[in-house]
Amino acid sequence: MKKLFVAALLLFSLLFSLPAAAAEDAFTQLTHNGQACLVVGTIDRKDRTGMLIAPAAFIKSSADLAQGSYEQIEPETIIVKEMSYSNTAEEPKRGDSVLLSLVRDSGDRYLIQWGAYRVDSTDPAALAIPAEEGEGLTDAAHLAALQYFVNQGGAVTEFTFDGAAGLVTATAADGSEIQVYSGSPFTVEEEPAVPESTAAQPTPEEEGADMVTAALVACAAVAAFLYVKNRVNKQPF
Repeated sequence: MKKLFVAALLLFSLLFSLPAAAAEDAFTQLTHNGQACLVVGTIDRKDRTGMLIAPAAFIKSSADLAQGSYEQIEPETIIVKEMSYSNTAEEPKRGDSVLLSLVRDSGDRYLIQWGAYRVDSTDPAALAIPAEEGEGLTDAAHLAALQYFVNQGGAVTEFTFDGAAGLVTATAADGSEIQVYSGSPFTVEEEPAVPESTAAQPTPEEEGADMVTAALVACAAVAAFLYVKNRVNKQPF
């Protein structure tokens, strides 16, 4: 029974270690309203209470996630308690121009959702996102696609990543294509997928409840299997 308990516990822990939006990667979340707001602004103040962000523009995607999209908001006051950049090792400082993916914590306080990026301007149409080598969205290919998405004001959401050729292509609403990145080959672990449906979908809280149910069912199934196997092995021959 001890082995049974340990096995069930390990499976339970593994399932709950998965992110709430495992089916969507960070890039798709960023470009399909996977946060309460995607804001371009400036760090106006930095002290022990957090960073006060002066918003300059909000980017709303023209396409929602199939699941987990948020109602988009445009708060006048934004305070972020903790933040580190996703595209550079530099420490955030007062005066920095930033692109932030945020969800509300409480009141005027917000949490970083899918990344904080140092940018070179607060003009969405002209800003660039510097890239440093690293994992996830710190690679130049994804940052180039994110930059193009912001430059287009959220209107272009379809991107094709050809890692072997080192190319990223954006597809506009009229079907025209433009190459937004050409560089060294890169690895794409999960292709950003454009959701098939934008109909009303379960909230993140509902998705979390579904994951709990799935985890409990899986644990119960494993426990039953191990119990039966243990009883069979103990039968005399």
